[in-house]
Order: sequence, then C-alpha cells, then structure tokens
Amino acid sequence: MIADTSENRARKAACLASEQIRQSAVDAALAAQRAGGSSVTAIAAIKAAEQAHCQRIAASALANGLNSAEFVQAGRWVGTGA
Repeated sequence: MIADTSENRARKAACLASEQIRQSAVDAALAAQRAGGSSVTAIAAIKAAEQAHCQRIAASALANGLNSAEFVQAGRWVGTGA
C-alpha cells in the first residue's frame, strides 16, 4: 500500500480506489492459485496489478499537480527485487 499524505480529497479518493482495485486483483490471483492455478500465473497477475496501481497513482499525482516520479519508478521496479 502506498501512503498518501496529500490534503487533496480527489487525490486521496483516487489513491483509495486504486488500492482497493489492487487488493481485489491480488486476492483474485491468489484465489485462482489456491483453486489449482499456476503459481507463475498468479505471480504475473500480482505483478501486473502492482504495476497498474503504481501507474494509476502516478496519473493521479500528475492530474493533481504533484510529483509522480517516485510512483513511475516504483512501477518500473515492481517484481525486480530492487
């Protein structure tokens, strides 16, 4: 989860919505794996969910006049072990 310290309500709402989407996607990937799906597929789905979350957070930052660089970089690093 990415902590949002912004006082901008639109930004907070966008971050919360993105986090909820991310959590749902991760939960779905893990449920599919528990139901007999591949761990490789689950890992790929989780990585994609994390990257999409970072992209949504970065877009929200830009839309609200905030620096998005750290979120863009986080999206690049997801799954790299960095």
